[in-house]
Amino acid sequence: MIEINKSVRIIIPILLLGIFILVMTTGGILKKPMSDEDDLISFIEKTEKEVLHQDWEKASIHLDDAKKAWKKIVRRIQFSAERDEINELHKTLDRTKGFIEAKDKGGAMGELAEARNIWKELGR
Repeated sequence: MIEINKSVRIIIPILLLGIFILVMTTGGILKKPMSDEDDLISFIEKTEKEVLHQDWEKASIHLDDAKKAWKKIVRRIQFSAERDEINELHKTLDRTKGFIEAKDKGGAMGELAEARNIWKELGR
C-alpha cells in the first residue's frame, strides 16, 4: 500500500477549491468579446439602430449575428453565470426576433433594452 503524504492530501483539495472558485468568479471577464464575432453588445447596438430606422431586414441580420455571438459566449460563461440569466437572455433575443418579423418597433426596442440589462448584470 502506498502511503500518501499528509501534505499532499491537504494541498490537492485546496488547489481544487481554488480552481473552482476561479472558474465561478470569472464570468465578468469571460463575457468580454474576444473577437469581432462575439461582440454581443455591438450587435445589439446595430440591431437597435436598424430597428429605429425601421430597416427590418438589416435588423434581422444583426440580430442573427447577436444570437451567434451569444452562443459562443455561453460556452465560456456557462459555469460562472446563473443558468436563469443565460436562459433569460436567450429568450429575450428570441422574442426580439419575433418583434422584428412583426415589424413592431416598440416591442423590439423593449426587448433589446432588456437584453442590455441582462447582459449588464450577467456574471456579477
